[in-house]
Amino acid sequence: MGIGDQPKGTSGRVKATPRDVQEKAQRAGQARERAVEEERKARLRAQAEEQKARETFDRDFEV
Repeated sequence: MGIGDQPKGTSGRVKATPRDVQEKAQRAGQARERAVEEERKARLRAQAEEQKARETFDRDFEV
């Protein structure tokens, strides 16, 4: 076998090290945190818009 040749039966894929796995999990966790934060902001925005619409309606129709 020459230098750099893969033995038969291996895919040539390098096995992930524990550090690789940890970094991937950390990135996934950060992405999840960002998604939760974006969802929270969107919910607050929707509540603010609804409140504004309610106040406009009340003012326009003097409920």
